[in-house]
Amino acid sequence: SSASDEPDYGHDIGLFEDNHTEFGKEYGFGEQSFGNAKLEYSSQAPFHMGFYHESAVVYTLAGFLKQTYADYRAREFLALARFAFKTGHPYWGYRFLGWGLHYLQDLTQPYHARVMPAKGTTGLVWMNLLNTVGISSPQTEAIQQLSNRHLALENFQRNLMIAVYQQKRKPGAMWKALTDLQLDDSYDPAANGYIRQIVAGEAASSASEVDSILEQQLPESIATDGNYVYKGVGAEDDIYAMLEKKGTTNTLVNALTPVFQRVGAHTRNYIRLGLSQE
Repeated sequence: SSASDEPDYGHDIGLFEDNHTEFGKEYGFGEQSFGNAKLEYSSQAPFHMGFYHESAVVYTLAGFLKQTYADYRAREFLALARFAFKTGHPYWGYRFLGWGLHYLQDLTQPYHARVMPAKGTTGLVWMNLLNTVGISSPQTEAIQQLSNRHLALENFQRNLMIAVYQQKRKPGAMWKALTDLQLDDSYDPAANGYIRQIVAGEAASSASEVDSILEQQLPESIATDGNYVYKGVGAEDDIYAMLEKKGTTNTLVNALTPVFQRVGAHTRNYIRLGLSQE
């Protein structure tokens, strides 16, 4: 489980040609597909997201969205893990499996599977048209709004789980969903396109609903102000505490429960596949 956290700490930094690193010129990934190539941590974003379920119109206008590598990373480290186990290197088998699991779980997160769920195809096209004629503020504000909601969602999930653990409460719906085995056998993790079509597809399909609930439940500054920067790191940024105080946590928990159920199923299936020698 500790290995599954490691890819966020430098695995995918500076791997593109325009990231001004020596190794970035050698990997063959080309120029960074989106994000600011001059910002160090921005360079990891294309490796941790997978926009495989946008409309044809969006891909036509923004073909760079096809250049994401979370699916590639998940399958790469799965293959390395299975090879390590097969050749008698269990330490590296589990380490590689944990690394690959990180990318699989990234693709279960709605904001990692849809580029901008609040806008839809029409909104994205309109912003793109405005941007081409030099009116960039709508796009800039929409990106900041997206970032705020994305970080707020992850902050809520983290602090909810910490609260349940530290306060020794009875396991809530999200904890139970993670450990629910009912869905496990309904998936075939060895199937072609499983990660791209099923794992990312489910997250993409839930993105609009989750985004809409966040828009309604979050403080207005975080939810809708494109000039406000939410960092999600301080005690004052605790979204779970904010919604708990308002008595509205259940709305978001109910929307996230099926997401967590799928996270649990895909996590277990990926590990089983990695340990299998069939």
